[in-house]
Amino acid sequence: MNYTIYDSTTGEISHVISVSNPDRLADIAENQGAIQGHWSSDDYYIHNGVVLMKPATPAAPHVHYDFDYATHTWSINSERTGGEIRQHRNRLLDAVDRVNPVRYLGLTAEQQQQLADYRLALLAVPQQLGYPESLQWPVKPDWL
Repeated sequence: MNYTIYDSTTGEISHVISVSNPDRLADIAENQGAIQGHWSSDDYYIHNGVVLMKPATPAAPHVHYDFDYATHTWSINSERTGGEIRQHRNRLLDAVDRVNPVRYLGLTAEQQQQLADYRLALLAVPQQLGYPESLQWPVKPDWL
């Protein structure tokens, strides 16, 4: 028979065990609980001894969420989200920085200014109000 083991203070599911004799569950740690069945930590948590489904994870590009077991809601993982946003921004900067000097000199003064403005806007992405939860990506010049 399968039992789902969880942290009895938070409700976070840690693992599933299979035991033939439920008396063997007496060996689980003091701060853990067990509930019959096979429940995935990806989709479920335990609250007051009841298995509950986690709400749907919000969908936003480049944003990572962690489940908050205290509030039973998703919260943004700012560190991981910020890291992915910076990686994406750096790939965009690489495309700008690869404009070779010969090509750069062939650009009009307006295009050179657009390139400089776009690069500065990319560098400023982490300073935007609301970063990393909400941000506005700079618009790449059409000719780039």
